[in-house]
Amino acid sequence: MVGLLAVGIATAAYLLLVRVRREDRHITVGWKNSVEQSILAEIVIQRIERSLGPGLVLRHPTLAGTQAAHQALVVNAVDIYPEYTGTALVGVLHLPASNESLAVREQVKENYRTRFQIEWIGPLGFEATPGLATRRAFAERLKAPTIGALASSPQGFRLAASRDFEQCDCGLPLLARSYQLTLRGAPQLLDQAQAYTALNNLQVDAMAASATDGWLESGNYTLLADDKQAFPANEAGILVRSSTLEKFPSLGGVLNGLCGRLDASTMRRMNAAVALGKRRPAEVAAEFLKSAGL
Repeated sequence: MVGLLAVGIATAAYLLLVRVRREDRHITVGWKNSVEQSILAEIVIQRIERSLGPGLVLRHPTLAGTQAAHQALVVNAVDIYPEYTGTALVGVLHLPASNESLAVREQVKENYRTRFQIEWIGPLGFEATPGLATRRAFAERLKAPTIGALASSPQGFRLAASRDFEQCDCGLPLLARSYQLTLRGAPQLLDQAQAYTALNNLQVDAMAASATDGWLESGNYTLLADDKQAFPANEAGILVRSSTLEKFPSLGGVLNGLCGRLDASTMRRMNAAVALGKRRPAEVAAEFLKSAGL
């Protein structure tokens, strides 16, 4: 019994030491499970370590969706993760969707700062415009390449989506409020790569996607226009704990140095390099930082 107690005390002491070390000496960067998020996280990590010193960053990969990522930030499990204004506005803050980029940005900044003591730094320079993607041949059979035309298809359609898109207020629930969707069966819950494979193999007719998805570079897929403007403006940025910015006074300037440096075409090409070219996110991020002089 004494031995077990000693082990328990030693374990608790070790965990406390690890936490103190993380809080005092490291910055933990997380990201959600997508190609784009992994690249953005690597850009942030490498930018921090080039500017503030190597070995400073701890990685917390593949946060399980929007709510999990937000909770990790709130409870100090991570210090930073990439996030989009529309996703934050509707999916986390539960505020009405809007297509006014500046208004959405200001709402997100103010609410995160006052409610959670978290800063949204951005925009990075592009919008990850959400939508539904189909095979190009399938889109050509629709009355128009729009979500409205797909929704009005009398035979309905089969949908693939991530669990996050299915459950988050910023995803399928938001889409369903604007369009009368006729789904043939429940959505197939797949990750990004699996969904594009299912689409290519004719297992589904449409999938949740973004305008910056790398797979779109292949020319085999069409991102359907959101003709009812269901999705809000969705600028890419970086969420960071206010306490972390205070702890590392130079960090804010380092992160702000990324603002305006990434346009949509650059992001899409980098996504394609990973998704289609099978390159490592860290390698693609390093090339971007070098070319951008960062």
